[in-house]
Amino acid sequence: MWASTKRFSKQYLDKKDQGREEFNLPLFFHAADGEFIPISFQRCFVSTTFCLILSACGGGSGQEAGPGSTVMEEMPPSTQTLSFLEKIPRSTVTNADPEKITVSVAHETFSDATSDFHIDCNRPSLKKTLRTLQDSIQEFDQITQHIVDCGFEENTVYSITLRETDPTRSDREGSHKFSTGTASNNLLTVQDTLVLQQEDIAELFVSYINGALITKTGMPRIIQDIILQPVIGVADQFWATLVNPTPIYDVVSERVLYESQDPLGNPSTDLMGLISYPLVDAEDNFAPRNQMILLSHATGSSPSELDLEDAWFIIANHLASRGYLVIAPDNYGNDPNSIENETYLLSFQTAINSLDLLRLGLESYSTIYTGNEITLIGYSQGGHSAVGILSLAQLKFKDLNFSQSYIGGGPLNLYGTFKGVLENLNGNCQETGYCELIDSSTSEPFATDRILPGFLQYSDTGLTKDDLIEDDRLARDFINRFLEMDPAYEKLRGLLEINSFTNIKNPDNFFAPGTNINFYHSEFDRLVPVANAEEFVELFSAHVNLNFDDSECNSNSFKLISEATDKAGIVHTLCALNVFDTIMNELR
Repeated sequence: MWASTKRFSKQYLDKKDQGREEFNLPLFFHAADGEFIPISFQRCFVSTTFCLILSACGGGSGQEAGPGSTVMEEMPPSTQTLSFLEKIPRSTVTNADPEKITVSVAHETFSDATSDFHIDCNRPSLKKTLRTLQDSIQEFDQITQHIVDCGFEENTVYSITLRETDPTRSDREGSHKFSTGTASNNLLTVQDTLVLQQEDIAELFVSYINGALITKTGMPRIIQDIILQPVIGVADQFWATLVNPTPIYDVVSERVLYESQDPLGNPSTDLMGLISYPLVDAEDNFAPRNQMILLSHATGSSPSELDLEDAWFIIANHLASRGYLVIAPDNYGNDPNSIENETYLLSFQTAINSLDLLRLGLESYSTIYTGNEITLIGYSQGGHSAVGILSLAQLKFKDLNFSQSYIGGGPLNLYGTFKGVLENLNGNCQETGYCELIDSSTSEPFATDRILPGFLQYSDTGLTKDDLIEDDRLARDFINRFLEMDPAYEKLRGLLEINSFTNIKNPDNFFAPGTNINFYHSEFDRLVPVANAEEFVELFSAHVNLNFDDSECNSNSFKLISEATDKAGIVHTLCALNVFDTIMNELR
């Protein structure tokens, strides 16, 4: 094991060059029909001054108050407190990295409200996403999320103010503060390295089929034997490229440590990831590619572990052996040795970390990659992550082209999927497409062990683990009260909605224009219901170039396997391998 450190120069912005003059700084954004227009402080100051002078002179009313007359004054509506569902960075953050921080605030609201969003930073770039509330006990029918990228300065306190006006309701106002510290050194540290020869890479997938693919499911041995033959049949029919990958290069795989931010917005050096690339020298006459791969891992995978039985490590090496630079971030807290919970299905936090590793990787592997084309791959949990990454990249990386994305098997309606598990456990399935095929013995641990811990630790739900989980199972009281729309779980419902993508009200602005998405999901999937895919395709097919390949993972072989075992995850996993094979065929 060896380690090397790569340093990158910081670029500090000169305040004079920023044009940040005291009375000419764009501070406010006025929201009208989802479009934000900057208003300069100078214009606000002049307008306000003019109004004050006019008022002092008795002008501006359009009428005079004569003797005996009564002037009826309109009383301004009372202002109520606007509470935020999500605030990143949190108010406890006092040292956010000014070069990396991206702000996200979200709140429940009314669809007919107008708002003024104010943040006192330089050159703000804002992305506003509107989500329909699928269920709500209040009058609220919408969640609004504001994501802001700015030219932040070191050691500065920043304030956010949001004011909402509604013609039939009281005005609402909320505020939030956080502070920056000093900029980081942008370190990318290689902690471990594994070199695989071409012949080793060629054997990786076959070894995986004969070993980890079946044994890691936890099925009894007799069931494993029953399933193995159909799986081999699927391999012969659908996985020819994975079985015979024809590698061109040896591959270097590096376990890297990099700087980003933790789920609350504090600077963090605890982020891990995998970077794989072809081993080349001057004699190979290797021409750097203008396309690289960003790989978002599925549940249970940790690409940085350099595990030969990890499917995502295998696909990274296969792609790298064909000449690609492959970057595969681990989610925060995903390290098996981490004491923190994973940012499981927390889309904003996961996207921020992934894009930080992407940025550092692009700066340090220029001998392999010199272009601006990014191919994004994600399945299952990684499919959910990929959608969040693809949306945020529109704000963070305007100079890069996410030219192709391969996304499948993700719980893209996280709220509906979570609620479906509860309905199944409660015996109250509403036939919404989210509870009928659920295997609760598999799905319930996903809620108790993965979804809820991250939401409880990194979000302000007002709940504890003891409120939701009893004897390693979802508490019966919680299941009943959640489904009965108990107000105690309103924040949790809202956070699940923020991390859903089938409820977007402004889908035309969610992805960059011209986005290409190749999309996959099996109708026999009992872990992540296919309703997730159907709703996503219906919502976005008119706004992006979306190719839903419904022939993948829906053959008789998959049907047979789904009927042969009650283990919900097996078809879900096998479909991912189908998708990998398709990708390998296209990325020659």
